[in-house]
Parts: sequence; structure tokens; C-alpha cells
Amino acid sequence: MLKRLLTPTKPVDVCTLQRLEEHPCCAALHEQWRALREQQRTWESARQRATSELSEMNAAGETRPSVLRAARKKLEELEEEGERLQATLLDLAPEMEAAKTAAKLDIRQGLQGDAAAVLQGLLAALEHVAEATGAYQAFCRQSRQLLGGSMLPLGLLDPSLASRIHMTKQTLAKLR
Repeated sequence: MLKRLLTPTKPVDVCTLQRLEEHPCCAALHEQWRALREQQRTWESARQRATSELSEMNAAGETRPSVLRAARKKLEELEEEGERLQATLLDLAPEMEAAKTAAKLDIRQGLQGDAAAVLQGLLAALEHVAEATGAYQAFCRQSRQLLGGSMLPLGLLDPSLASRIHMTKQTLAKLR
């Protein structure tokens, strides 16, 4: 059953996801986890009330055994319910982790094509900047030759541009 939950039945548009828990691999388990946490909060409030009631009875000198027994029994039942909730949450944790791992894999595969397109656009822009940089350098050389100094500041040039183009090409090759 877990394998079925971890395999999306239809392709997921990963660009529409805001959080990992929205992925179909995780959504049902996350909802179950959220509901259990809500039950746990409700249980905690009930346990605190029962503990307070028992303390108030003891402080007030309640002597009727049946009333004290009923209050203790209610507190014991609440403790057992709390243990069951905690055990269920602990049992659900590995399933949640497996679902998140499957969702991340699916998302990574879905984003890989988008990443390649983004990198291709970046590479084109970097190559355009490299071309403009070449023209800028040529103009600076010409102005230095004709005027004895450059009309434009050389500090505008990016010394790491060639390296960034190379790294972008390598990353793009890995994605393909």
C-alpha cells in the first residue's frame, strides 16, 4: 500500500506546489498527521482539565471513594489515549519521511526540464554579455591608442565572466 501512495497516479505540475506536503505522495499522510496533532492538542486540554479536577477534589477534601475513583479512572483513560496518539504519530513518521523522499524525487525530475530551460536562458544572456564585453574592450583599446587613455572605465568589466559561462555550460550538460 505504501508503494501505491508514493507513486503519483497522474503527472504533477510541480510549479503549482507551494509546499512539499501538497504533493500527492504526501497530501493524505500530511492530512492524517495534522488531524492526529489536532487530536493530541484536544487530548492535552482534556488531560489538564482532568488533572485539575482531581487536584481540586483532593484539596477540597473529597472523601467519597466513588467520585475519586471515577476521576482517577478518567485520568488513566486519558493517559492511555495520549499514549495511543503518540504511538500512532511515531508509527506515521517513517511513512511521512518515505513520502517526502518520493515527492522530492518526483519534484526534482519535474524541475529538471525547467532548470535546463532557465540555464539555457542564463547562458544566452551571459554569452550576450561576453559579446558586449568584447566590443567594450575593443572600444577602450581604440580610445587608448587614439587619445592616449581610455574614455570609459575598465572597472565595468567582469573578470569572472568566462568562468561563469564555462560553469553554466557544464551544469547544463549534467542536466541533459
